[in-house]
Amino acid sequence: MRRPPIKTLPLANGRSLLVEVWGDPPRDGGSHAVTGRVDHVALLSDLHVAGNSQIEISGINPSGHLEGVLQQWLLLPPMRPDYVLIAGDSAMIAGWEQDYRQLASLLALLDDIDLPWHSILGNHDCRENFGTLFGGRSPAQPDLPGQQVGVIDTPMATWLMLDTLDQVNEVPGQLGEDQGRWLGEVLAALPDPDKPILVMGHHNLQFDPDDEKWFGLKDSDVLVKLLDADPRVKAYVHGHSHRWQVGQRESGLWQVSLPALSFAFSEEQPIGWVQARIGGHGMDLQLHPLRDNGAAGIVNPDPATTATPPALSLRWR
Repeated sequence: MRRPPIKTLPLANGRSLLVEVWGDPPRDGGSHAVTGRVDHVALLSDLHVAGNSQIEISGINPSGHLEGVLQQWLLLPPMRPDYVLIAGDSAMIAGWEQDYRQLASLLALLDDIDLPWHSILGNHDCRENFGTLFGGRSPAQPDLPGQQVGVIDTPMATWLMLDTLDQVNEVPGQLGEDQGRWLGEVLAALPDPDKPILVMGHHNLQFDPDDEKWFGLKDSDVLVKLLDADPRVKAYVHGHSHRWQVGQRESGLWQVSLPALSFAFSEEQPIGWVQARIGGHGMDLQLHPLRDNGAAGIVNPDPATTATPPALSLRWR
């Protein structure tokens, strides 16, 4: 894969922010709201790939699911996105190195067709092992050494990719003081007053423990305070809950919970991926299910024979 160009933006006190540039800017150079350009982005989450490609969970093969989707993009160019973003939990349980080697062998299909992709970390990932295999794919941010964060500038949006991994194979997540401070400085530094900002983290928002237990992001209040306050931030996209759900906060910020590509926690939830079409005024989300609800083990990524639910249209605040 060709390395994407990198641009540098100044932060406070002489520090810098490294931004990956994916795709060409709008040709007219004008407002993002009137160009007519659309970004086609594949949103995947909770791959749970194991080092052994034949391992199954409840009759479902996670490696087979991912390979099926990638092959679909290879064989059916109209289904192929411009970019691929993965919302964490790429590894099966605890981010073992062999899991990431298997993941790398599958995602090499994207590299072969020069399709940019980026994955953040979830609670079943391991920062060190992920960095060994994929750490060189995106520039390390000087202010957050070791954390797998990223800033990606596409023609129609700027994506801020967060690292909410707290402890490997422990359920709840944490933004943390350093990353929260960094995020606030990044939002202040992004220069375009009109360009939509989309934020991806692995963990869902949660503001109180459920029965004295945390499942989602323990410092969600810190995150949403930053996101609600900046009208350029249009959505928070996450995985973790293995649930396909879209909602909107009072501020107008959209919350998008992605389905798992591997397995669902309940038979009522689909398994699949989401295609986002991002324009100047909003984002259309199309769920592409891999099986009928509840029919574990039946994988059919053929759009001609798989029932496709209607798209959701999200208007920017």
